[in-house]
Amino acid sequence: FPNAEEVIATACITYLLFETLQSRHENEIGLNLQMRSNPLYDYAARYWGEHARNATRNRSNLEQLVVDFLENKEGVEASARIQMEGLRLLSKGTTTTERESASQRPAVHTTGLHLAAHFGLDKALNTRLQHTSSPDPRDFFNNTPLILAAANGHEGVVHLLLKTGKVDADAKNDAGQTALGRAARKGHLSISKLLLE
Repeated sequence: FPNAEEVIATACITYLLFETLQSRHENEIGLNLQMRSNPLYDYAARYWGEHARNATRNRSNLEQLVVDFLENKEGVEASARIQMEGLRLLSKGTTTTERESASQRPAVHTTGLHLAAHFGLDKALNTRLQHTSSPDPRDFFNNTPLILAAANGHEGVVHLLLKTGKVDADAKNDAGQTALGRAARKGHLSISKLLLE
């Protein structure tokens, strides 16, 4: 199955763009119900970018679909609700107060740039950078795309973001972590050197 990664990525992205998945829920119960009613939701949100990055054939069609998806605010948020750190606040191990305050926040504030950086989708990120004046947005936990790319070992994305000259390489998220700190902790030596330079 030489096109398997592309087929799976396309299916996952298409699924995340379904209107029913793009409706927001105000609490953990609504989100859990949505996940139970849509069994592919969790997988699609967590792994669409992995499949897109690993696809090797017919990439032009997939790359355009990825760019279109990253420009779709509702689709990005549907993926981010599961994929990014925002959902972790709503899981077991948090207090009722933390769950309530998290569920009352209006959005996860994750952008297409955040997801492209998280998954290491350099071409899609480069396209998005050409259409945005702010390459350094903050998500729900004040992570920048640079912090996410550095943490996940995506050197190409880190290089693209630094090349803009418009990102704060020393920005800290809510946990006080920087891109350099995350890269160093994960053992990404070349990214650490790039950030130090």
